[in-house]
Amino acid sequence: TAFLEGTRDFCLEVNDMKKKLVRLPAARERGPFVLLTALHGFCMALADSVPGVSGGTIAFILGFYDRFLNTLHDLFGRDAAARRLALFYLLKLGAGWVVGMGACAGAVQAL
Repeated sequence: TAFLEGTRDFCLEVNDMKKKLVRLPAARERGPFVLLTALHGFCMALADSVPGVSGGTIAFILGFYDRFLNTLHDLFGRDAAARRLALFYLLKLGAGWVVGMGACAGAVQAL
C-alpha cells in the first residue's frame, strides 16, 4: 500500500494496481487555528445577519466550506474519534458564531 498525491483531506491510495481515493481523518486544531475557526464562525454570523447573504457563502469565500461539510458528515458517521473531532470543531465554530451574532445585534440595537 502506498499513498500518493495527498491533499489536506484526501489522498490517493495505490494497492495491488488499484487506485482509490481515501479520506483522511481530521487533525485536532491547536493554538492560533482555534482562533481562526472562531473567526470563521464570527464571519458566518455577520453574513447571516445580512438579508440575502448566507453563512455558507462566506464559508465558501473564506475556503473552509469543504471542511465544514466534511465535519457535518463526520458528526453523523460511525467513527467515534472523527465524531469527537467534528463536535469540537463545530463547538469552536459555534462559539465564534454566537459572539458574532451578539456583536451584530448589539451594533444594530445601538443604532
